[in-house]
Amino acid sequence: MRYARRDGLNHRRLLRAKVILTSSIAGVKGLQAHDTYSAAKAAVRSLARTWTVELKDRGRVNVISPGAIDTPIIDSQVSTAVEADALRARLPPVTTAVLFASRFMMLSFPI
Repeated sequence: MRYARRDGLNHRRLLRAKVILTSSIAGVKGLQAHDTYSAAKAAVRSLARTWTVELKDRGRVNVISPGAIDTPIIDSQVSTAVEADALRARLPPVTTAVLFASRFMMLSFPI
């Protein structure tokens, strides 16, 4: 199959979509007292599945859940400040999540 070329660019390559959506384990597992958040993250996963079907030959859609990050949700998952601090101490640095996401993008979408 031949593709039209204009200005030396392959238009087929330009039409390939590469979409990465950020979700959370809460979209699969759910979090106590965070029903809206969990539902929204489940909706992100559903949207990705829908876009995957709609884009089939024109691109790729992925969802990443980089892990827990220090947000106010941590405080609501435990009953005391000491427990919250202990939970925070086990969290990887935010840079770990960013590094994971950047490596995922490089591996998933070679240029």
